[in-house]
Amino acid sequence: MKISRSDRMLAAYGKNPFSLNEYKKIAMGVLEAKFLEDASVDVTVDAVIREDLDSRGVIKSKEDGVLAGLEEISAFYKKHKVSVVKLKKDGCSLKKGDIIAEITGKQSDLLRVERTGLNFLQRMSGIATQTRKLAEITSPHNVMIVGTRKTFFNVMDKNAITLGGGLSHRYGLFDAILIKDNHISAVGEESGVTDRISTALGRAFRFSTKSPPSFIEIETGSMEEAVHAAEAYSDLLRKGVGLANVPFIIMLDNLKPSRINKIVKELKKRKLYDLVLLEASGGIQKKNIEAYAKSGVDAISIGAITHSVPALDISQKIVRVTT
Repeated sequence: MKISRSDRMLAAYGKNPFSLNEYKKIAMGVLEAKFLEDASVDVTVDAVIREDLDSRGVIKSKEDGVLAGLEEISAFYKKHKVSVVKLKKDGCSLKKGDIIAEITGKQSDLLRVERTGLNFLQRMSGIATQTRKLAEITSPHNVMIVGTRKTFFNVMDKNAITLGGGLSHRYGLFDAILIKDNHISAVGEESGVTDRISTALGRAFRFSTKSPPSFIEIETGSMEEAVHAAEAYSDLLRKGVGLANVPFIIMLDNLKPSRINKIVKELKKRKLYDLVLLEASGGIQKKNIEAYAKSGVDAISIGAITHSVPALDISQKIVRVTT
């Protein structure tokens, strides 16, 4: 049975190399490191509060969006003696004014965890929200939104992308082979190398025979490079070097949609299109993303959804002292 291009892309970019327990440990480590920076001592609480009473608070959304990070901060709050009753689930749509969770604990504990918890909840929800907005534009064209390694809190940012309906791409340098322009240039500087792209791809696939990566990808910036990469991959398959079970992706970097459409037509003409997957990257924004989605690519990677995304406005308020 022929596997659809969407399923092949999901197999490539949707793999999470971390188990749930590993992810929880990583997330808690990041939260604890930031908490230590911020609240190892709270001089305001020490100076102002005399009766550290049991209190109840709420975490509330102040704008529409997509929730992400509640599971992580709930575990973090619990570790610091703050109980959380979750009223919403990660991945759900939020409306302005929605109560996300109710929290209880000593006033000092609620105040100490607030900033660290909200920083992550707001950031992750912002990433999920922006991803969802873009995915709603591209999904009718069977094109997926994927993240990049341009992140601050790698695995947590990638989890937020997933909750927003996108795919993670690489988690790090260890789980997939991505041959970028600098790699190609370095190979070209070696003595005896006359075909940089074919040489780099051949090495990548031979290296991967013992331990296949999530995918192998090469960056290209022109019609000539993209077609050459597809032909080189086809040749490797014929020679039995290419791995049919490892997705091969051609990144089309900083190319306009009209140019990508011509590349797609050329690949189809040469009967290479079905062999490869295509990712568009570089200079893609909400205003032009639909044109890229219509160009014939399978995925669009956008670093902005993690490196410069606006945080979702979420607040935490103590609403009353309990008795």
